[in-house]
Order: sequence, then structure tokens, then C-alpha cells
Amino acid sequence: MSATVFSTSEVRSRLTAILTRLQKTKRPVFITRRGKTEAVLLPMDRYNAMLDLLEDREDELDKNLRRIIQEERQAYAAGEGRDIRVPEPLYRRLERAAALTHRSVADVLASTIAIALPSASDLPEALADELAGMIWLSDEALRAATRPTFTPEQQRRLNELNDLEDERQLTEAEQAERAVLLVEYERSVLRRAQAFAVLAQRGYQTPDYTELTSVS
Repeated sequence: MSATVFSTSEVRSRLTAILTRLQKTKRPVFITRRGKTEAVLLPMDRYNAMLDLLEDREDELDKNLRRIIQEERQAYAAGEGRDIRVPEPLYRRLERAAALTHRSVADVLASTIAIALPSASDLPEALADELAGMIWLSDEALRAATRPTFTPEQQRRLNELNDLEDERQLTEAEQAERAVLLVEYERSVLRRAQAFAVLAQRGYQTPDYTELTSVS
């Protein structure tokens, strides 16, 4: 996958051509206004693939949460449960989160563990560790993490590489550079998804998938 950048004025004057190019190349199109990226156009198959990825991770989280709760209930019923000492201030925070989300303290604690220790066998180890560590961030840090990390400079360089590819075959070094940029784009989306998941677990309102997969 590669990307192209257009200004809002270019989009207004060349929308049909841009959409035709989007369907032909299957490359994301970044839309800028006053030098700042405001949105991204994606081919429908790429957009649906990203939705599937996010929904799969959400389903996996829900599945893990249900499994953890069921296992704890079974262990408790069989007399196999373990007592865990929770500091009073932390328990009060769990109570407040439970009240906000209309859930039990046990469910909130289980979901917190599920988010903190996600199943991420399909992700690079460093990224999986980064996503898992986000559970410990403050609300302010999580809100900051919801902002895209794919910078305008990276977008411009990706655009340069894409333009070069239209003229000639990229060198191995250029292909490697573009691959790194694409990894950074995916990392930005996944970090935002995890930050929103943790914020949602804490009772905050989160955006829909359309807002999540756009670049601003």
C-alpha cells in the first residue's frame, strides 16, 4: 500500500480524477488544508479490511473478557479462587468505573486485565508491548495517544516515493523506506484504537470507526 497527498482545493477541482486514481491504484489519499492533514480517502476494500481488523480485536477482547469472567466464576464456585489484595484507592477507582459503566467491580477489573494483557501474536513484539503498556497511562496521556503520529513530513516523503514509483521502479532502499512509513501508518491507527479502548473501559465516550481511521 502507498499514499498520495492532495490539498482541499485540489480535491474540489479534481475530485472525479482523484476518485478514479484511488480505484485504480488502491492507494490512500491524504487531504490537507493549510499544510495540515485533515482526512484520508481509502479504497473500500482497504477501509473494510481495517474495520475488520479493529472489530476482530474488539471481538477478541470481548471473548477474552467473557472467558476470564467465566473462569473466575467457575474457580470461585469450586473453591479454587485466589484472594488478591487491592489498595483501597485503587478499589475506589474500580468502584467509580463500575458505576459509570453500569457493571460490577469484578467485570471492570477483568476487562482491565484483558486490555493490559492483549493477545497480539500477529503484531511485532515491540508494538504489542507498547499497546499493552497503554493501560497504565493517565487519561491525559491516553487522549494524547488518540492523536495520529503519522506526521505531515512522513506523508510528504511517502508521496515523493509514490511519485517516483509512477516514473520508475523504486530501488531496494526506497522500497524499504516506504515499507517503514507504511508500518508507521498502521502503528498510528493501532495506537489510537488501543487508547480509545482503554478510555472506553474507563467510561469515556469514544468515536466511531470512521473517525478512528481518519487522519487529522
